[in-house]
Amino acid sequence: MKVRGNLWFEDRERAWFGPGRIELLEQIDRHGSIAKAAKAMGMSYKSAWEALNEMSAAEGEPLVIRSTGGSGGGGTRLTPRGHEYIRIYRELQTLQQKLFDLLERQSDSLEDLLALGRRLTLQTSARNQWFATVESLEGDAVGCRIRLNVEESFSLDAFVTRTSAQRMGLEPGTPVYVLAKSGWVRLHATEPETEVSNLLPCTVESLKEGVQQSEVHLRLPGSQPLIALLPHDSELSTLQAGENLYASIDPQQIILAR
Repeated sequence: MKVRGNLWFEDRERAWFGPGRIELLEQIDRHGSIAKAAKAMGMSYKSAWEALNEMSAAEGEPLVIRSTGGSGGGGTRLTPRGHEYIRIYRELQTLQQKLFDLLERQSDSLEDLLALGRRLTLQTSARNQWFATVESLEGDAVGCRIRLNVEESFSLDAFVTRTSAQRMGLEPGTPVYVLAKSGWVRLHATEPETEVSNLLPCTVESLKEGVQQSEVHLRLPGSQPLIALLPHDSELSTLQAGENLYASIDPQQIILAR
C-alpha cells in the first residue's frame, strides 16, 4: 500500500511554509533572481514576492536580499536564514519519507496501517524501545527463542513462551516493537570471556547522576539509543562520555509487542 503526503508548516492556522515555497527559495539560490525563479516555477513575479514576504513576516527576518547595479548587474540572494529553511525542510522531508517507507514495507491494508500507527504512539515505562523484524524462531512446545533484526542496525534474541508467540502471530518477517527497561541492561568494560547473549558494542554519550545510581545514555550500532542504570558502587562508576564498552540484555528480559 502506497503512503504519500506533503510536509507543511502552519502558523495561526495558516499554511505558510511547504514544498512549493522551498522550491522557490532553491530556484532563487540557483538563478540569483526572483523573476527567473518565478518563471522556472511557472508562477507570476507578484505571487513569488507575496510568498517571500509572507515567509519573512512569519519568521521575523528576511529570507532574501536584493542588490542593484554593480559589476554583476545586481540580483537576489538568500540570507543565511533562507539557506537554513531549505536545509531543515529537506532533512524533515527525508525523515517523513523514511516513515512512509516503513509504512509501505509493513502494511498491506488500512488495518495494518492502523496497527502500526498504534505501535508508533505506544507509551510504556520501558526506556529502551525499538522497531524490529522477526528473523527466525526456534524452540519447543513451551518456549521459543526469537531472533530479531532491529531496524537493520543489529540483532537481538528474545525468549517468549510458545503460547505468546502463537497468540501474537510471530513468524519470520513479522514487525514487532522491542522493549527493555533500563534496569535490565548490563554494562561491561571489556568483551566478556564467556558467551553473553545480546552483547552489543556501544559508546557513552552522557550520564545523569542520581542519589544511588546514574542514568547512562549510550549509542549502539546504527546510531540506535540505549539507556542503562549504573549503581554508584559499580566497577564502572567512573565512566565518562566518549568511552567505549559493551552492553547486554538477557533474552528473557526483552518484551515484544505488536
